[in-house]
Amino acid sequence: MAWIEKQATRFFADLIERNPCLEAEIRDGEKDRISDGFIYIYRDSRNIQTDHSLQNGNFIGRVLVQVKGRKDQHGHPFPLTRTNLENIEKAGGLLFLVADIPREDGEDLKGYYADLAPRNVKHLLGQMKPEQKNKSVPLTPFPNDPTESLSLGSHIQKRQSLTNDVKPHPRLCI
Repeated sequence: MAWIEKQATRFFADLIERNPCLEAEIRDGEKDRISDGFIYIYRDSRNIQTDHSLQNGNFIGRVLVQVKGRKDQHGHPFPLTRTNLENIEKAGGLLFLVADIPREDGEDLKGYYADLAPRNVKHLLGQMKPEQKNKSVPLTPFPNDPTESLSLGSHIQKRQSLTNDVKPHPRLCI
């Protein structure tokens, strides 16, 4: 994994875990084909000694994430291939995280995101011409405030869980 990708992964893991109700599980190294990990969302703050409890309804859900790093682009849209977008849609959507790495030492990294819920991905794919191979995905600044990052994570998790509701198939029901 390139240095830029490692920086981006560390940046978002640190930023997300500023909120004690969030836990980032974003792997270093070569990752899954579609995602890089998850953000876990809990009702209660973590206990330093025992981490999060999964008892008493504390676990709310998790959000699939993909992390990208790039040299400072000032939040410009990020190009994704048609195939990537189609695979993200099939996976049920994800939170797409992009860290702009500054070109000068001493400058801060800047985080951005795109809500790539299936409905949003369908919209992006619908904007593409048949011969078009890439689509520039618009990005929004990722919140630095821990309360706002919890709100964002909770919102994305609800959107992902709503799009994954499937009615049982009659032959599979007992």
